[in-house]
Amino acid sequence: LLISGDPGSTLRSMLDVTLRQPLLRGAGKKIAQENLLQAERDVLYQMRDFSRFRKEFIVDVVEAYFDVLQSYDQMRNAQQNYIQQVDSTQRAVMLVEAGRQQRIEADQARQSEYAAEDGLIRARQGFQRELDNFKLILALPIEVELMLDPNELDSLRQFVSVDPNYPETEAIDIALAQRLDLASQRDQVEDAERRLEVAKNDMLIRLDLTADYGADSDPARQTTSLELEEGTVGLGFILDLDLDKKAERNALRNAQIALMQQRRNYELAEDIVKLDVRNALRSLKQASQSYVIQLQSVELAETRVDSTNMLLQAGRAEQRDLLEAQADLLEAQNSLTEAIIDHTIAKLEFYRDIGLLQVRPDGMWEQQDEDAQVVSKR
Repeated sequence: LLISGDPGSTLRSMLDVTLRQPLLRGAGKKIAQENLLQAERDVLYQMRDFSRFRKEFIVDVVEAYFDVLQSYDQMRNAQQNYIQQVDSTQRAVMLVEAGRQQRIEADQARQSEYAAEDGLIRARQGFQRELDNFKLILALPIEVELMLDPNELDSLRQFVSVDPNYPETEAIDIALAQRLDLASQRDQVEDAERRLEVAKNDMLIRLDLTADYGADSDPARQTTSLELEEGTVGLGFILDLDLDKKAERNALRNAQIALMQQRRNYELAEDIVKLDVRNALRSLKQASQSYVIQLQSVELAETRVDSTNMLLQAGRAEQRDLLEAQADLLEAQNSLTEAIIDHTIAKLEFYRDIGLLQVRPDGMWEQQDEDAQVVSKR
C-alpha cells in the first residue's frame, strides 16, 4: 500500500498479508470445491436434457413426416380404387346392354364409383392437411412447395423386422447404461450425498489457522522500497464454538431428507426406464406381427379381386362380390401402409428408449442394428 501525504511529507510503502486455513469446519478440498463442482454438474445436466430433447423431438418430427407419407399413400390407393371402380362400372354397363346382368348391378357399380370418387377427394384433402401441418412443425411458410419421395415407403419395407429378436433383459441393461436422463438422476444422488457431507461439516466448530506477514519501508531513507527482510510474521488460531447450531441442525436434517428423496426418485426413474423399454419392445413386436398379418391380407384381397373378376366374366359371380372385394383391397392396402409406419415409429421409439438413437450435429438421425444402418433426415 503506497501512502502519500502533503508535499514534502515522507512516502511509505506497507505490505500486510493474512492467510487463513480452516482445520475443522470448512476444511478439505471437497468442501471448498463444492459450489464449483455443483455448477459444473448443473451444466452437464442441461446438456443431457438437451440431448434427450433432441432425440424425442426427432422422433416426433419423423412421425409427423411418416403421417404425411401415409396420407400420400392413401391418396394413391384411393385413386387406384377409383380407376378400378370406373372400369367396373363400364363393364357392368356393357354386361347389362348384352343382357348378361340386371340393371340393378350396374347401378350398384355406379354407386360404388361415386363413393370411390368421394373417397379420393377426401384423401386428397387429408393429404394436403397433413402436409400443411408438417410445414408448421418445420416452421416453414405454408406456401412452400414440398416434394415427397414416393419410394420412401418402399424403402421402409426393407427394414421391417418380421420377427424382432431383442432380448428384454439385454435391452433393459443397455437402457440403464445409456439413458442420459437416468444418468442425471444417478448423479443427483451423488450430489445429495455431497450436500449431506457439507451439512455434517457445518456442524463442526470453527478452528482456523492464521498466518500474518507485514513489511514496511524505512522512513529514514526517504524511499518506498519495502524492507522484506525485516518483516514481521505471526501465527495464531481462531476458535469459534458457535454453540447455537439450530440452523445447522435443520440444514443437516433437510439434507438427509433430500438424500432419501433423491434415492427414491432414482429408483422410480429406473423403474420408468424399464417400463419404457418393455412397452417399446411390446409395441415393436405387435407392429411386426401386424405387418405380417396385413401383408397376407393384401395378398388375399388382390387374389379375391382377380378371381372375382374372372368369375364375374364367366357369369358365376355378382357385381356386388366384385365391389366388396375391391373395397376390402383398398382397406387392406391402407392397413398395410399403417402397419409399415407403425413398425418404423415403434422401432425408432425402441432405440430412443434404450438410448441408442443417435442425432448427429447436422440434424440427421441414425440407428444401428444387426441387419443394417438406417439414416434419415430430420
